[in-house]
Amino acid sequence: MPKLNTDKKILIVDDEQQMCLFLKQCLEKEGFTADYVLNGEDALSGYSKYDLIVLDLMMPGISGEEVLDGIKQKDRAFPTIIMSAFGDYKKAFELLNKGADDYVQKPFNVEDMIFRITKVLEIYRLKGEIEFYKTQFHNSTANIVYKSSKIETILETVNKISKENIPVLITGESGVGKELIARAIHYNTYNPRREKLFWTVNCSTFAETLLDDELFGHVKGAFTGSVSDKIGIFEIADGGTLFLDEIADASMSAQAKLLRVVETGEFRRIGETKTRYTNVRIITATNKILSKEIMKKTFREDFYQRLKGLEIHIPPLRERTEDIPELINYFLDISNKEFKRNIKIDSEVMEKMQKAFWQGNVRELKHAVQRLVLLSETNKITVKDSCNILSFHISDIKGIEEETFTGNKSFFDLKNECLSNFEKKFFLNLMQKHNGKIVQAAESINISRKSLAKKLKEYNIIASEYKK
Repeated sequence: MPKLNTDKKILIVDDEQQMCLFLKQCLEKEGFTADYVLNGEDALSGYSKYDLIVLDLMMPGISGEEVLDGIKQKDRAFPTIIMSAFGDYKKAFELLNKGADDYVQKPFNVEDMIFRITKVLEIYRLKGEIEFYKTQFHNSTANIVYKSSKIETILETVNKISKENIPVLITGESGVGKELIARAIHYNTYNPRREKLFWTVNCSTFAETLLDDELFGHVKGAFTGSVSDKIGIFEIADGGTLFLDEIADASMSAQAKLLRVVETGEFRRIGETKTRYTNVRIITATNKILSKEIMKKTFREDFYQRLKGLEIHIPPLRERTEDIPELINYFLDISNKEFKRNIKIDSEVMEKMQKAFWQGNVRELKHAVQRLVLLSETNKITVKDSCNILSFHISDIKGIEEETFTGNKSFFDLKNECLSNFEKKFFLNLMQKHNGKIVQAAESINISRKSLAKKLKEYNIIASEYKK
């Protein structure tokens, strides 16, 4: 998720110039851009150029309260912090009810003021993200383009489980659309959490300590550089859904802490003894086979058993080829609008694309269509055009003899021939490595014994010939 950008513009409004200069210097030291005005009139005329206003309550002329009223009449959502030398809590509540986001009493602690400004900006950022993701949800449901019964069955399952609170584990290769299904679960009509936050964390992008800090937060002084408390995602996403992508890449320590949250809802910020509680639905995803990770001692079995309250497996694109034309047309329409083109794809190209081996699944197919639209010099993609534009597929295949590329063949024919030669060599080497033991060989590459036997038959490889 995007981090708070401290390069925000803050407007300080106070009739005491020394106070303004002091606070401006403190804010700029923290990375903010800060300006000040000495009266309410200038504040009302110029506040809209800023991201947040720090507003003194008692000023000659137009008071801080009147400035607040004027701002909120025009923009109810504008971030505003009131400061005052008078500790009138009744007035503070009144101002908060009028729309002020916080109330700070003078003289204030600088670190506390910085923390409050940061917190208010973070809250507004999160509100913006919530609205963004709500919009994305509508797009996401539309983006589940399919024709196959396999995806239809998955969506039927989504409808059944969305209202429940059980953890969901989504498995499948990279690029099949695991996050799309997670969003479909969260924003489903039957899910009581759908109005709350959907938050995504990719576990593979964080080091162990950073993942803990991101999820659980920390208290001031917990480690070097922790100058203030930090709210973790489990607090921010309370009541909503947390999507942990690439969960197999979480450290064993992080898994233990996550297990506790899944089981009890309890967690602690880093450096804190106080136990906190969260009500977050957890959806996880991985492109690895967790049973194998358990055998390798890199994944906790008890954590796996808790996560797979319900498991959804999304099959790769090659196992649902009837979806490919639907997806191509969908991505073609989007790309034409994005690049202001009017490209069509020849039926022969469409047929060959449907038969192609899309190792990167839907993501790779999407990028291929984008390239066709962006780089095409004509309005209709022919086999020759597709060969020229998508030739990167061939260059990505390693270990194939040069003679494979000879002959008068289209790109897609060459690609499939390359893959066949590559696969045959791969499975020959696999049988030699495992002395013809099919079960052992299948486990080593994460496929079923039945699938491996089918491949061996396809390439006329007799496993028994390699037994020692």
